[in-house]
Amino acid sequence: MDLKEEKKNEVTVIHFNGRLDATSSNPVFESISRIIDAGNRSLLFDYADLTYISSAGLRTLLLVIKKLNALGGKVVIFGHKDYIKEIFDISGFSSLFKFAENEEQALAEIQK
Repeated sequence: MDLKEEKKNEVTVIHFNGRLDATSSNPVFESISRIIDAGNRSLLFDYADLTYISSAGLRTLLLVIKKLNALGGKVVIFGHKDYIKEIFDISGFSSLFKFAENEEQALAEIQK
């Protein structure tokens, strides 16, 4: 799993590339935690290049959303493939996250 961070004004876009699974979930959580700890509270997750997410990956995202919620932050996911969104739907995680079709919509959603 490779993460790339990009700033767009007050919003941080995190581009995911690869698999979010048991092997990558701890390093991903540590990386995102550093971003949050640096004061970033508005995060966009770009899943265009996310190829797989396991239950360990979902758990990592749950920890991220809990941390952000405690700090008054937000996350919006965009660029996801249908099968990735289906995993969120089946697991019930869709109710925890906001989804947008593209980066422009995600930026508009996070600024609400």
